[in-house]
Amino acid sequence: KRIDIAPGERDYRIADSFELPCAVEAITVGGHAHLLCKSMKLWANAPDGSEIPLLEIREWDFDWQDRYVYAEPVALPRGARIHAEIVYDNSADNPNNPHRPPARVRWGRETTDEMGSLTLMVVPADEGDLATLRTATAEKNREALHFGRLPRLRRAVEALGGRGR
Repeated sequence: KRIDIAPGERDYRIADSFELPCAVEAITVGGHAHLLCKSMKLWANAPDGSEIPLLEIREWDFDWQDRYVYAEPVALPRGARIHAEIVYDNSADNPNNPHRPPARVRWGRETTDEMGSLTLMVVPADEGDLATLRTATAEKNREALHFGRLPRLRRAVEALGGRGR
């Protein structure tokens, strides 16, 4: 909910990251944004320094809000840091900008507002690590909730007794 894009801003970025507490296999990936989005990228940096691409959309299209299933699960090692970045263009040069002239755009549910999320669905490589993964993702969700970014997720986590399941 902290999205606040000034009129004319061509390169507004939101980003986040998460370190994997255990090895996982990525199964699906998806992105969500509205009309001002111009690109989104999700990748992991492995502990050995290698970069593992997970999703890159260089020219976002509103109709691409979907989940995509990997042809084969993507192995991500323990300690890999997953990075997400979404870039918005609120300039008059953006043909998808619904505001003429460009206007301040904040987070909101309407198509003329803006949102941004990248989601990666994973399973632990070792089933015995499920509790570790749940604990780490619940902590990350609590961090996001602290900033008020995910009100529906807050209600879901609270309904589950804060366990993040």
